Amino acid sequence: METEKSVPIFYEAVSVAEHRLDLLVDGRVITELKTVEELGKIHYAQLRSNLKATRLKTRLLVNFARELADFRRVAPP
Repeated sequence: METEKSVPIFYEAVSVAEHRLDLLVDGRVITELKTVEELGKIHYAQLRSNLKATRLKTRLLVNFARELADFRRVAPP
C-alpha cells in the first residue's frame, strides 16, 4: 500500500501537473478518503481524473464523516 502516491498528468506527452492519490492498494486500487457531510459530483470527478492519469479501473470512495463509514465502489466511465 502506498500513501499520497504522486501520479504525473500529461498533455501532448509533456508532464504538466500531478495527482496525489490518498491510497494506492496493491498497485491496482485507488482509494480516496473523505470526511465530508455528503459526497458530491466533485468527489466523483476527482476519481475519474485519477483514473485517466493512472489507467486503473478499480476505485473506492470512502467517507468517514458519519458514525458508519460510507464506502462506494466507483465504476469506470
